[in-house]
Amino acid sequence: MVASRPVLIDVDVSVPEITKGELTVSGKSVLFDIAVSESLMIQYIDLDESVPQYRALCTACSSFNKEKSFKPGRHRLVIRAIDSAGNADSFEQTVYLLQ
Repeated sequence: MVASRPVLIDVDVSVPEITKGELTVSGKSVLFDIAVSESLMIQYIDLDESVPQYRALCTACSSFNKEKSFKPGRHRLVIRAIDSAGNADSFEQTVYLLQ
């Protein structure tokens, strides 16, 4: 018979919270002003792309405040904050960039 011993496992079930989520159009760019409740990865996806995929804005961060350039037109953006355990919070905002 093989003896085993108990092992304690710490499971992260707390969902991170996006505490600030503002997207502001400035010319051909969008200013992402994002703050979250813990250090994690902040990503975005543009649902209007032909093949939408998540792109990292930052990793191991609790805020992001920078501009990203986009083509003119409509962009349905989903911002997601995701921790290493896969817990996530997100919001969606549509922005329009003029030519």
